[in-house]
Amino acid sequence: MSNDNSKFGNNKPSTRLAVNEVSHHFSSHGSSRGMLHVLRNITFVAGTREFVSIIGPSGCGKSTLLNLIAGIEEPSDGDIHISHKPATSRLGVVGYMHQSDLLLPWRSIVDNATLGLELQGLRRKEARDLAYLEME
Repeated sequence: MSNDNSKFGNNKPSTRLAVNEVSHHFSSHGSSRGMLHVLRNITFVAGTREFVSIIGPSGCGKSTLLNLIAGIEEPSDGDIHISHKPATSRLGVVGYMHQSDLLLPWRSIVDNATLGLELQGLRRKEARDLAYLEME
């Protein structure tokens, strides 16, 4: 994967996440095919402070892709880079939250997103301030 950001133009953010030719399959027990291919040759980049949405019908592999990026699973093929470095150990570095804020339903999405900071000892207001700063 090239570290060239020229495709972003001069005033676009630098690449923060790069997914390059990522494919993933699961063993299909009891199937004559043997493998269930859920992702094939997925490639995209996301810049620092960019907002990215992954949209598709139920069962198309959105959650699988997020699990691969977060390090919960490893791709069958391809690679994932974070800040231009191969992301071979992403577990605990990358996180995501599904559309529904199901972690703690009585908390807002922002409060659920900042829960990790609070658990590390940051006060709720400080954690929220950091979150809002990142959203600017």
